[in-house]
Order: sequence, then structure tokens, then C-alpha cells
Amino acid sequence: MKRLLLFIGVVFILAAAAVAVFIATFNADLYRPLLVNKLQEALGVPVKLERISLGWRGGIALSLKKLAVYPEPKGIYADLSRRAEPSVQIEEISLLVRPLPLLKKRLEIASVALIQPRVHLSRGAGGAFQVEGVNLPGISRPNGLEMTEAVASQSASAASPSASAASQPGPAPSNSPTAVSLSIDRVQVEQGTVRVSDSSLKPPGEWILEQVALEAVVKPDRIDLRNFSAEIGGGKITVSGKAEGLKSQPRVEFNAAADGLALQKFLPASEGEPHLSGELSASFQGTVQGSTPDAMLSSLSGNGKVRIAHPVLVNLNILREVFSRISIVPGLEEVLQSRLPESYRDKLNSRDTVFEPIDLPVTAAQGALQFQNLRLATDTFVLTGAGRLGMDRALSSRMQLKIGPELSAAILRSAKEFQALAGPDGRIEFPVMAEGILPRVTVLPDVSYLASHLIVHRAEDLLGGLLEKMLEKSSK
Repeated sequence: MKRLLLFIGVVFILAAAAVAVFIATFNADLYRPLLVNKLQEALGVPVKLERISLGWRGGIALSLKKLAVYPEPKGIYADLSRRAEPSVQIEEISLLVRPLPLLKKRLEIASVALIQPRVHLSRGAGGAFQVEGVNLPGISRPNGLEMTEAVASQSASAASPSASAASQPGPAPSNSPTAVSLSIDRVQVEQGTVRVSDSSLKPPGEWILEQVALEAVVKPDRIDLRNFSAEIGGGKITVSGKAEGLKSQPRVEFNAAADGLALQKFLPASEGEPHLSGELSASFQGTVQGSTPDAMLSSLSGNGKVRIAHPVLVNLNILREVFSRISIVPGLEEVLQSRLPESYRDKLNSRDTVFEPIDLPVTAAQGALQFQNLRLATDTFVLTGAGRLGMDRALSSRMQLKIGPELSAAILRSAKEFQALAGPDGRIEFPVMAEGILPRVTVLPDVSYLASHLIVHRAEDLLGGLLEKMLEKSSK
């Protein structure tokens, strides 16, 4: 018995050694033209691959060097040397596959590494993101799993015509004996770059994520994202979390953080339009559900906090905007400009609104960010209130504007009509509303509130003056 076991062990070792020697000496690069042709047929765009190598490093090690996918050509595949920058470019892709699980129809990948990948994602009027110029099979289908199955089916058909002929339409049972279970112990991305173009926005936006790094574990029905980080807008973002239920109803839990993002680079704005500048730092913990971007955004829930350092609302003076829209008092802005001291006229004439640092807790529910304890302060006024920001960038906020004591006193001396809006501390205050689609936001005073107070105050003045004249006449 011992001799038999020893014999089997020796045979197994010799077989493993023979397989390792075969793999190490096998010239996989001979199949590179075939692989390139299959990729071009599947994607419909030019593909370039410099080298394929196969080796043994405790498993089957496959390496692809300098893979490039070019934007969709106008006609027949063009000369790659004359084409524009690739939509996808990866310096190296390396996979390490465990051989023994393949005998049990389990594809166990010890590691997948993408070194220096460069990807250009674009979004058109339809709202879906895709690789620029590349129409991936099944990309328009709402379920990402269905897309993967469609790609796998096409690849299998291309590899085996007999299998394609034998296949019949209809969903395959989950317990199909030909099904292969996939798991990846480690997915790694190093020094990546992602360019994102969104022409559905007005104005169109473009962002570049640099130094993209990722580490994740992939199981048949679960993905654990251990770390994702990227530099964008002069700052850095990090994300970690997990996705479960990938075969039925995906659910994602995540922790996200941002540090030092320059808002003027992150939020697109047309020349001369109002926009917010400053440095954004934020953290958020939340969940999303669904298999499409729209479904995931509409199900977003969670909470976090936002801090903006050096915030400036460029091309919009809130105080002047509010006063110019108070039509209850005709020519109010002109009156203030002519009667206020020069220092306060300069504040009204300023192009921008400079805020103190903003600290804001936020919650997400029903696909929108909500903030209840909003406080925006400048050296002349304070805005407090609540609001809502949808994923379509639609902002709706109701706030209380409270003007500082010195400016309030100067306004009351210049326009006595505002006496009705002065509180016990002598400061002018009244409600305002901010509405619009970022970055186009309009700040409006609550006209009904102003009318009810200013008109009543004016009526009291007129009635008081009439009574004084009547009493004076009566006494005479």
C-alpha cells in the first residue's frame, strides 16, 4: 500500500512538473494575431496587442503587454499609427490561475493586475456611460449580469462553432453542468487614469482621475472593494465597501471620502455664470440598490458631512441679488446705492459673495441629498435653513436671511420702509429661496412675506399720519 501511494505521488509530481515545463516553454505569442482578430470582431474597433506570454509561478501565469483599443473607425479598420489616442490602453495585464480547480469546473484566479490602465468614458444625451467610441456587446441592456452573459455567449460561440450550433435560445438553468464558478482572490489596479466626458450636462463636463488604484476580491455573488483611490480636481477621493446579491438584486454598502477637491475644477460652469469655488472635504456612509445607474441613484441612502474651505460664490452677489428683486419698494437698490455709506456700497457692488468656512451635515434619502442645519455666513449677513439637492443637480432651499447689525442700521437710515423687517435686536431679516440647476441658481426673496409686512407697515404709517391730521384739525 505504501509503495502504491508512493508511486501515485511520484506520478503526480512528474505530471505537475511536465505541465510546468510545458507552460514555461510554450510560446503563447504565436496566438496573438488570433486573439487580436477575435477582439476586433467582438468589439468592432481596432485592437493592438504587443505581446502575450505564458509562464508558471505557482499557477498558470498569463501576461498581455501593451493592449490598446481604439475609437470606432469611420469605415474599415484604419492604420493604427494614424489613429487618435486609444479609448482603452493598458501597459500590462497579468493573471495567475490555479490549475487544479479547473478540473472541477471552478475558475479560481489568484490575482489579476492591471498596470497603468488608461480609459476614456463618455456619456451622451441618452444618459448611459460607455467607453468612448466602443460599442460593447449588450452595453445598452439594463442588467450588467445579462451583459456579461451575452459577452460570454458570443465568446463561446466564436471559440467553438459546434457549441454555437448546438445551443438553443432560452435561459440556461442555474445548475447547468457546464457552468463555471469564478472567484478572484485579488484584483489590483495600479497607476490608472480615467477620463470622463459628460455631454449631457449644460455646459458639458470633463474630469480626469489620475493615480487610480484599486484592490478588490471577487466571488460568484459578491465583491469586496478593499480600497479605491484617485486624484481629481487637485484633491483625492477614497472608497471602500462591498456588493452583494449580484445574481439577483445587487446591494452595495460603501464608505466614501474626499479631501481637498477644488470645486471650480470639479463643477463645470460656463464663462460668466455663477459657480461655487473652494476646497471640498467630505465623508459619506451609504447604501444603494439596483443594477442600473438610475436605479442605484434613486435608492441612495445614508449620511455624512461636508466641509468647504475658502468658499466663494463667484459672479453672484447674494445681497444685491435679493435687494434688486424686492419690487415692493420701487427703486430700492438705487436708493441704497445713493444713500448708504461708501463701504457698504462697495459690498453691494462686489461681483462675488465670500463666505466663511462651511460645515454641513447631510443625509441621503429617495435619491437626493438633504440638509437641515444649513448655515452660510459672510461679514454682512447670515443664511440659515434647509434644502434639497437632487442627483439631477436640482437645488431647492428655503432660508432666513439675517443682515448684520451695522448694515441693518445703515439700511434703516436710508430706507425706513425696512423698519417692519427689523427684529428686536435691530437686525433686518426675512425669508429667501434658492432654486435652480447647479451651477445656475437664483436667490429670490419671499415676496408674499415682504408684501404682508411692508404694505401693512406702510398702511400703518399712512393711517397714523391721517389720524394726526384729523386730531390736529379737530383741536383747532
